[in-house]
Amino acid sequence: MAEARDVSERSPEKIRDSIRRTQHEMSETIHEIERRLSPKEIAEHTRESVRRRGAEIRQTGADMMNKTKSIARDKTRVANDFLHEQPLTAAMIAFVAGAVVGAVIPSTGKENELLGEQRDRLVDRASSLAHERVERAKELVREDMRDIARP
Repeated sequence: MAEARDVSERSPEKIRDSIRRTQHEMSETIHEIERRLSPKEIAEHTRESVRRRGAEIRQTGADMMNKTKSIARDKTRVANDFLHEQPLTAAMIAFVAGAVVGAVIPSTGKENELLGEQRDRLVDRASSLAHERVERAKELVREDMRDIARP
C-alpha cells in the first residue's frame, strides 16, 4: 500500500525518470551479460585459465624435481656413509649381486662350447661362496646390532 501511495504521490515526470533509470540499468546489465558471454571474452577467460594452470603445473613439476633431487642426495649420502662405515658388508653385497646377475644371465652357445662344465662348476662355486658370504654378512650385521643395542 505504501508503495502504491508513493507512486500515486509522484509526478509523471519522476515516474518517467525512474523508468528511464531502470531501463538504463537493465540495458547495462544486458550489455555486461553479452560481453561476458561473447566468444572473445570466453576465449580470453579460457586462455587465462590455461596459462594460470600451466604455471601451476610447471611450479608443481619444479617442486617435485627439487624434492627428487633432495631425496637422491640424501640416499647417496646414506649409501656413501654405509660404504665407509661397512666396507666389507658392502663388498659382500656387491659380490653377491654380481654372482646373482651372472647366474641369471643365460649362457651362450659359444660359452657352452668353450667353457662347458667348467662354467657350471664356476657358477656353482660362486653361488656357494656367495651364500656363505651372505650368511657371514648377516652374522656381522647381527653382531653390529647387538653392539649398538648395548648401553
